[in-house]
Amino acid sequence: MKTKLLGNPEDYCPDRETVIWVTNMSETTTSEVMVPKQAAELGLELVYTDESSHPPFNVLPKASIGIQKNGEKAELIKVSPEHGRATADARLLSTVVWRDDFGIPFGSVDYKGNVVDDVVIDTDQTDKLRVCGIKTGKVTRRIIAASRALRGMGLPTEAIYRMYKITWFPENGRRISPEEWRKQLLTELESDIEFAREQLRNPSTYGQKKDELEELLAKAEEEVKFVKGYLKQNDNFYVFERHLQTPIRLRDIPHAKTKNDFENLAKQSMEWLDKILTRRQRAKTPVWNKLLRKSKDLCFALWPFSGDEKFDFNNSDHLSRVFVEWLPAQMGQYLARLHKNGLIHGFPHSQNWSLGSLYDLDSVYGPALGDNPRTEDNFVKDVEIAARAVMDIFAVRAPGFDCVGLTASHYLAQTILGQNKDELPLVKAVANFEYGYLEARFRKKLTPANVDGYVRRYMPQVKVGGDVVRSWAAVNERIINLIKSKLLVLRETG
Repeated sequence: MKTKLLGNPEDYCPDRETVIWVTNMSETTTSEVMVPKQAAELGLELVYTDESSHPPFNVLPKASIGIQKNGEKAELIKVSPEHGRATADARLLSTVVWRDDFGIPFGSVDYKGNVVDDVVIDTDQTDKLRVCGIKTGKVTRRIIAASRALRGMGLPTEAIYRMYKITWFPENGRRISPEEWRKQLLTELESDIEFAREQLRNPSTYGQKKDELEELLAKAEEEVKFVKGYLKQNDNFYVFERHLQTPIRLRDIPHAKTKNDFENLAKQSMEWLDKILTRRQRAKTPVWNKLLRKSKDLCFALWPFSGDEKFDFNNSDHLSRVFVEWLPAQMGQYLARLHKNGLIHGFPHSQNWSLGSLYDLDSVYGPALGDNPRTEDNFVKDVEIAARAVMDIFAVRAPGFDCVGLTASHYLAQTILGQNKDELPLVKAVANFEYGYLEARFRKKLTPANVDGYVRRYMPQVKVGGDVVRSWAAVNERIINLIKSKLLVLRETG
C-alpha cells in the first residue's frame, strides 16, 4: 500500500467529511535533530484496527534498519535522540489534517516498535529496565481504552490506528523469523559480557580500573538476565501505527541548538497547529463547520493569532506568545479536564507532552478505565510533573528536580530568554500553566482571595535561578500575583 498525498482530498479520501485540510508544505529537511532512517520491509500481520479514525491514506509500517544515506529520500524520521522505540513517517509530518469520530484532529503518523537497528536496554520512567526499539503487546488494551476515553472527553491525544504482529525481520537482505532474531539479540548481548570479562582479565590493556570494570560486567550480566526474562515472557513483537497531532515532544526542543535545527524540528508542526486553531476559531468553511459539530468541546486554549495577525514562525515575539502564553495555558487546561473526569496520566513529563497533547497512555488510571478512584494527592503529583515539563522548555534541572537553572543552550531558550537569561518568561510560563489548570478545574471556587492556598498546594517546590540559585519563595510570590491579576481581569470582564 502506498501513501497518496498529492492532488485534492476528493481524489483519494475514503470519507470526504473527515478530511479538513491538505497542504503541500515545504519539504522537511533533516538536521542533527531530525535523523533520516533507512526503511526495509517487515513481515506484518494485522491484528487490530481502530474503526473510529478515518485517515485519507493507507500506509504500511516498515522497519528502521539504519541511517539513511545522503541524497536518498527518507520514509522514516527519528525526531530526536529522545525517541527510542518510534520513528515518524517522513511523508506525513503535519502535511495533512483529518479527524476521527470523536472530532479529534490528527496530522502525523508514527510507528512504535519498528526500530530493529537500535535495540538497547534502558530504564523507564520508574527506573526499571526495559528493551527500547521493539514493542510487546503488554498494556495495549489499557492504551487503547485510555485513548478512546480521552478522545471522548475532547482531549487531543494519540490513537493506535492499527496494530501489527511481526512475522519476520529483515536481516542483510533476507527474512528471519522472530525466534531467530531473538537468538541473534541474545548472542550480541552475550558477546558484550565476554568483552567485559576480557577487560576485567586485562585491565591495564584497556586503561580502566578494576572496580569500574567489575561494575560494567555486573551491569552487562544484569541486562542479559533481564532480556532473557523479557523474551521468555513475550512471545510476540508488535508495531503500532499511531495517529498523532504533531510528532514532536517538548523534550525534543533542547536538542535543536540552532535556528535551522529548530525550524526542521518544529516549523511544520507549529504551522499545522496554527492552521487547525485559526480555522477552528473562524470556522468559515463548510468542512470546518462539520468538524466543529463533532468537537464543540475540543480542548484547545484560545490561539493568540486568530484575528488579522498571522502566525510567523520567524517572529521571536510570536514564538514567545506560543511557548510562554499559549502552550502552558493549554497544558493546564488539558490536565484540568483530565482530572475533572477522574483520570490521572501518571507521568505528564516533557517526553510525553507534544504541542498541547499528551501521549503514551499506558500510565493513565481512573474509574473510566475500571480502576479505583484517584486521590487528590495523585492529581497534585500530576500537576507538579507537568509544571516541570513547562520549565524544561527554558531550564535544566538538577537531579532530584529540586533546582532548575535557566539555560540559553538551545535556540528557543536563546530566542525567548535572551543571552542575559531573563527569569520573567519562565515565571510567566509557569503562572500561565497554573492559571490554566486552576481556572479550568476550580472555576467557581477560585477567587483572588483564596488563590494563594491553591497555588501553594498545586505547585512543585523547586528553586530557580540563572547564575545564582534563588529561593523559590520569591518566584512563587510573583506567580501568585500574576494569577491574581488574571483572575481580577476575568471577573471584571465577566
